[in-house]
Amino acid sequence: MRLIILILCFTSIIAKGQNTKFEIKEASVEIQMPNEEWNLASKKEGELTAYVFKRNPILNADGVEIIPAIMIYAEDGADYDQDVVTFSVNKRLQFQGRGVIVDKVMTHEDKDYPIVYKNSLIAFCSYNDGTYDHILYMIHLLTKNNRAVQIYMDMTKDLAAEYSKEFWTAMKSIKFKQ
Repeated sequence: MRLIILILCFTSIIAKGQNTKFEIKEASVEIQMPNEEWNLASKKEGELTAYVFKRNPILNADGVEIIPAIMIYAEDGADYDQDVVTFSVNKRLQFQGRGVIVDKVMTHEDKDYPIVYKNSLIAFCSYNDGTYDHILYMIHLLTKNNRAVQIYMDMTKDLAAEYSKEFWTAMKSIKFKQ
């Protein structure tokens, strides 16, 4: 019985100290989730590799559980010839006609740009899902080894004042792995 209790205690300690840093091997990119509230929910490999991270639910003012998400996609980017603007425009076109509004775009030339990659940009967007207004950060970057990376960060707007800083923490952690 003591052994079972010790194993359970040890297991919970390991889970609490879970690593929040993830390597997106398909793109040689590393990102750190903002805190231990975030978990890898799914990973799909293939021509387009997809990682979906979800935050533990947050109760909004209506008492509804909201689950913010960070989605990362990696694919071959050789066709873009290191032109991140063309890549970003191409990917944003997929959202055309779906109610997504681009509110602001930032590049490495902007003050307070949070990403160390110069060949990247962030589109700060918003949309309504029929029930709630959302914020959506679209990050597009092209790596030196011609990998095209899309990172989408999504949460409801009512949570943004308190929780969008978690997205900024994750953006600041994006690094190229050599």
